[in-house]
Amino acid sequence: MDRDGLRIKARCADPGTTFGFVMSRRIGDTLVSMVVVENLRRAGRSVVVFSDHLHALRRWFPETDIRPLPAPEDRAAAWRPFDVLLHFRPADVCDEARADHPAVLVLDDLPEHRGPLMDMVSVHVEVARTVFGIADPTRETGIRVPDDAGDSDVDPARIVIHPTAGHPRRAWRPARFIEVAKRLRDRGRHPEFVTHPSEIDATSWIEDAGCVRFAAAELDALATRLATSAGFFGSDSGVAHLASCVGRPFVTLYVRRKVAIRWRPGWSEGETIRPVWPLVFKPLKERFWAHAIPVSAAMAACDRVFGPGPGPGPRPGPGPIRNRSR
Repeated sequence: MDRDGLRIKARCADPGTTFGFVMSRRIGDTLVSMVVVENLRRAGRSVVVFSDHLHALRRWFPETDIRPLPAPEDRAAAWRPFDVLLHFRPADVCDEARADHPAVLVLDDLPEHRGPLMDMVSVHVEVARTVFGIADPTRETGIRVPDDAGDSDVDPARIVIHPTAGHPRRAWRPARFIEVAKRLRDRGRHPEFVTHPSEIDATSWIEDAGCVRFAAAELDALATRLATSAGFFGSDSGVAHLASCVGRPFVTLYVRRKVAIRWRPGWSEGETIRPVWPLVFKPLKERFWAHAIPVSAAMAACDRVFGPGPGPGPRPGPGPIRNRSR
């Protein structure tokens, strides 16, 4: 971190500093960043969030000031009132922020972000403590499941399956997702695939196999579906983080060990599973990881996390944190 970065960082522990937080376009990055926001808010610090994702979920964060990302021509004026403009990654920093704001801080540039290998929620708890001076930081994001979420289609046997990922190489094999759905159904569960409507054509194999799909265009509808289900199974994705954030137990699939530790969802009970084969080199892992996670390993994790059969109905809201990695 350069001299200007250190100067800006030093202002973060000042209780009088005002913050604008320009969130990532990635929902997972955004949710883990909300740990910092919630700690600032609870400490009585001034913080405003700019995020189209979170603006769509603003009723789920009733105590946080959330605004949509301004149009490019309005950004300089919108961000000028804040002493420090926060971002998660360097790629999140807009040209307008670099050109017009004197104090831009990227969390991923902090030495604290490069410390011991642990999940990102724990990283941001430590950032809240060491960078922002929060004495007793929380893991919470400020999310509150709306009262009317329980009026939706609550299903104590439904397991939401998310088969897609931000990059195709991070998605498991379709035939294995289908087999997991069949075995969950054999256990008395109600497996339901969830995708964005734009992904329907590329994942027509879901209906071809006779499985059920919930196509969610709006994040509010997706969050409600997750909160009223019994659990989540699927790819390393923002949807997995959202499921954990609303308290649902999870089983998620990862390419590599370090990624599984760093990016496992951090708010509810769950397991991360990785290839069972010893794929030593990164190119081999990237190419063959999906072949190296058998259905048997996935189902063993599902049985440990969800139980062998349907249990009591889901209770919307954050659940216990007990992450395990396999």
